[in-house]
Amino acid sequence: MNAMTMKDTGIPAADMAALEATVADMMAGIRHAEKMDEAARELDEGREEIRRRIGETNLAGELTDPDDE
Repeated sequence: MNAMTMKDTGIPAADMAALEATVADMMAGIRHAEKMDEAARELDEGREEIRRRIGETNLAGELTDPDDE
């Protein structure tokens, strides 16, 4: 990320370093099962939090079905 400085991104330096290390691993084909499990768990928790806040949604259906109003 040479075109921008850390300050330009608004991302803390430690988070940017972790992101860059993850991207480097991905490009090298290195997979970390424990990190993948953690990410999946965080996504599940986030999805459940959204459901608690706003309920079930069917945005894709609403956007793609013109007769569904």
